[in-house]
Amino acid sequence: MLVSGWICVAGGEFLSTSYRSGGDRLRRRRGVRVRVIEHILEGVEGAEPLYRLVTTILDHDLSPVRELASLDHERWEIETPYGEFREILPGKQQFLWGQGPKTATQEFHAPMLAHFATRKVMREAAAEEGIDPDRLSFSHTVRVLRRLVPIRAALPRRNR
Repeated sequence: MLVSGWICVAGGEFLSTSYRSGGDRLRRRRGVRVRVIEHILEGVEGAEPLYRLVTTILDHDLSPVRELASLDHERWEIETPYGEFREILPGKQQFLWGQGPKTATQEFHAPMLAHFATRKVMREAAAEEGIDPDRLSFSHTVRVLRRLVPIRAALPRRNR
């Protein structure tokens, strides 16, 4: 996305035009009008020092700057579980090898349950220490659990 031509609307807000490519920008074709917002989000733990958003919502009254900045901060929180799933899943790609819907469903649910269990351990540990669970490292928790839970505990015993 290439943004061109800033027009100041209000403090920290600009109107501009976004283009798909440099060629479109040079020819001034297929541009989309956007609102660019720069905002400092104060009083929100973990917030970035400066937010710069680009949106097609041009009406300031419909979506005030602070509201959009707050929502953007919340939106990024969904990215955390995606990264955590990559930590749990073996290898770079995960394929469902099940031969039918039932086994494919089981293969899908396994990492979901592993993620849930890890997060539950984190929540309990944080409660014990009286801190926010977001302050704990998911990767570190996975490493600790891998050391504490030997793989053989999950394997059934064979009759000899």
